[in-house]
Amino acid sequence: MNALEAKEYLRLIVGDQSEGVWSDAEIQTILRRSNRRIWRLAATKRPQDFAVVHTQTYTKDLDDLTLDFSREIMGIEKAYYQEPTSTAFAFIEIPMSSLSELREGGSTWLLEQEIMRRTQGHPYEMTFVRAEQKVMVRPRPTQSISLRLYVVPAEPTTTGLVVSSESHHLLDNKHEAVHEAVVFDAAYLLSFKDKSLRQEFAMERERILMAILDEPLSYKQVD
Repeated sequence: MNALEAKEYLRLIVGDQSEGVWSDAEIQTILRRSNRRIWRLAATKRPQDFAVVHTQTYTKDLDDLTLDFSREIMGIEKAYYQEPTSTAFAFIEIPMSSLSELREGGSTWLLEQEIMRRTQGHPYEMTFVRAEQKVMVRPRPTQSISLRLYVVPAEPTTTGLVVSSESHHLLDNKHEAVHEAVVFDAAYLLSFKDKSLRQEFAMERERILMAILDEPLSYKQVD
């Protein structure tokens, strides 16, 4: 479903095919908002389905690294690193920790990390600071390492469907099954003026998403 089809479908649902109530600009604004709402909700429930690969270098002795990504990141599903001397495909997983769990440590802790390097292959741990869009790796690498991060964007990707010169797009192509939920969420938002069908719009949106994500959903988890 592209943006034009979404606008026509939304007008049909809310009974405004003659464009007598909502302008195209208003319809498009609501679709953008619903696109973001559904994206964040679905990505919160199924982050593994929305993660994309991001690579960046963590230079030696660096305290933290600001991620050079085109959009806000809401989480990191998996993190891997590769040392310069490694072969092309020798990426090793870095366990993720919360900021409160990330340890700076002294000589004893560094010794523990060295033992982990030799026995388990996990010399590092990482935390993601969403407010600052940074990652911290401990212990600080003594040489630059390449990171391969599976990040979950907080916004829809820029490769979504576009109509002519419109900047709006619905969810990314691979998530086409969620497009209809975006339209019904938009109808739900528009129904603040006419609440007669608001509950029905919400129920249809939830039905679609439950079928896709296999569990009940709630907007309490996202903005």
